[in-house]
Amino acid sequence: EVTGVQTCALPICALIEHMDMGENTTKIGVVRYSKKTSKIHEMTFDKETLLAKVDGMTWCDSAGRRADPKCKGYSNSNTQTDLALSFALDVLKAGGRADVDKKDTIVVLVTDGKPYNGEATWEQAVKVRENARLVVAPVGSGMGGPGLEQMISWATWPPEENVIQTKNYKSLPAMLSTFVSDTCKDLS
Repeated sequence: EVTGVQTCALPICALIEHMDMGENTTKIGVVRYSKKTSKIHEMTFDKETLLAKVDGMTWCDSAGRRADPKCKGYSNSNTQTDLALSFALDVLKAGGRADVDKKDTIVVLVTDGKPYNGEATWEQAVKVRENARLVVAPVGSGMGGPGLEQMISWATWPPEENVIQTKNYKSLPAMLSTFVSDTCKDLS
């Protein structure tokens, strides 16, 4: 547990809190996306600063929160997944660790809907997979069966190890913690 930082309630915080971040372990960056995309934090070893920045982010996943002015442009439609992957790759290239093997470099894509442009998303997924392991975490069933199949195709092979499907955002932290424990035994 991080000391000096209020516990963050956002789903991504469970992943950050579970990681051993430091010069010889894990470095994390965060990108938020929907209709628009923004970098929440560049790649960093500083868990406390990252959690504070993410905790200050408005999670725009419900009708009540979407009324928040900070959620303007982060609607539940027109998910620009291709831009999110492009941003993630830029963040990774700008601040990633060149000494870490591609198979040990992980990009986690959390999404609850179909992408606005499936073909562009596929192309960006290929680019991410050329540089890192791409793990896709579909949340809920809003993407439908064909959408889920599409998301599975973006992930690094095999999908059993790189797709983490959850029923809702509430169950996402436990699934991510299990993923981290299974994947990064020496880092968790």
